[in-house]
This record gives sequence, C-alpha cells and structure tokens, in this order.
Amino acid sequence: MTKFWSFAPSVGNAGAYELRIDDIIDSQQSWWGDEVTPKLFAADLAACPGPLTLWINSAGGDVFAAAAIYTMLIEHKAKYGTLTVKVSGVAASAASLIAMAGDKILISPPGEIMLHNPWARAIGDSREMLHMSEVLDEIKAGQIDVYAQRTGKSRAEIAALMDAETYMGSATAVANGFADGILYQDSESTEPIFAPSMLGRAAIYALDAKAAEAMAGARNQQQPIAPEPEPAPQPNTPDEPQPDPEADTDEPNIEAMGLQALSLAEGLD
Repeated sequence: MTKFWSFAPSVGNAGAYELRIDDIIDSQQSWWGDEVTPKLFAADLAACPGPLTLWINSAGGDVFAAAAIYTMLIEHKAKYGTLTVKVSGVAASAASLIAMAGDKILISPPGEIMLHNPWARAIGDSREMLHMSEVLDEIKAGQIDVYAQRTGKSRAEIAALMDAETYMGSATAVANGFADGILYQDSESTEPIFAPSMLGRAAIYALDAKAAEAMAGARNQQQPIAPEPEPAPQPNTPDEPQPDPEADTDEPNIEAMGLQALSLAEGLD
C-alpha cells in the first residue's frame, strides 16, 4: 500500500507538524492497484493535533480526493491553528486546489502553480458524452469558487485562467493572489518576474517560437567576418633554364667514340 503523503512532528516547533505531498494525488484505487484513500489520510491527520505546515510537490491527480483533502485541512486548521502551505516544486492541477487551503501560501523561487480545466475519460453513446460534459462543468464551478475566494479574482477571470491551462512562476503567483510570498527572500515581492508566464500552454509555445526566430535574426544581423587578405603578389623571376635534351650527359656517346676511333686509324696509315 502506497501513500502519496507523509506526516512528521515539526523539528524545532513543539506541538506542530509537517505534512508532505510529493506524489500523484490518488483516490480509492489508482491505476496501479495502490489502495490509498482519503479515509487513510483523515486517520493520519487526526494523529497530528496541532498547527500544520504542508509541503507540496505534486503534478495533481484525482480531483475528488483533492477536494476531500482540502476540506479536511480547512477543518483541521479551524481546530488546531494555522496551516502554512509551502510549494517546494510544483502545485499543479488538483494539487493547486489543496494548496488554496493554506492560511499562508509560500512558494519556492523556481516553483510553479498550475490550474486547468478538469478532464475525464468517458465510454458510451452521445448522451453519455453530453452528461460527462455537464459533470466536468460542475466540477469546474466548484474549483472556481475555491480559487476566486482565495485570490479575490472574479469567476470569469479564474475560468479564463483554467481554460488556458495557466502556469504561474513564483512572483506571478504572488502578484495574482495564488501565493502570499516567496520562500528564502527577505521581502515578499508582488511583481511578476515575467508576465507571459500567466499565458496558457499554446501562447507559451508561440513565445518560444518567436524567441527562436528573434535569435536567428540576431545571428543574421551580426557583422560579417572580414575575408582573409589575399597573398601579396610575388616578384617576377626568370624561368630556370630547362635542360637541353641534346646536351652532353654523363652517359658515353657511342657514335662520337666511333668517329674518333676512325680518325685515329686513318692517321696511322
């Protein structure tokens, strides 16, 4: 049996506890047969009667399990005190819903919060498909309530962010009310580092394409490399004399030797 959470007493803070969610949020039974349920989570939470710090690094998961955990955390902090949420990596999809339960939400500088529309698989005829569409719209409406209450944004604004599958970096999440501060910084910045991080996935891809195009243009506009100088012309020099094929060589001239011998013989006569 696998749990996607763990509880432990808080180090250096007597009576307080830490909860970590570092995996996919599952419901009654995952696709891999790991029987982990919100009921087990409730039992572990009840064994921690004190203020709670929740660390999240999760890509999301089952929306109904996330809704149950969100509700349990709201009830827990009403009994035992403050709930501080710390996003160590990513709080995406259903995990971002759980994060909204915090009295204070802090996010790591490279952290991300992502929200999108709920989705599901369905099998059946056209009526079943239409029914599933209605179910997803109702689930989305409940999620919008949570995000809008936490951020102060309108329902229409939240719906648009969910439609776009929005990723928010740390400063952008703070600026838009999804987080209260950035971990490990002296001051809590409220200015987004890069506003386009609020854009959806398609817009981010478009920005990446434009950035690549701009980089290519910049390379094309660079100063051309000066051509290497041509070598200086060399002064004209007379051609070296070529050997005369008729000239004497070291090899004996048989014909000349024969004539010389003939002249000597005539002189003896």
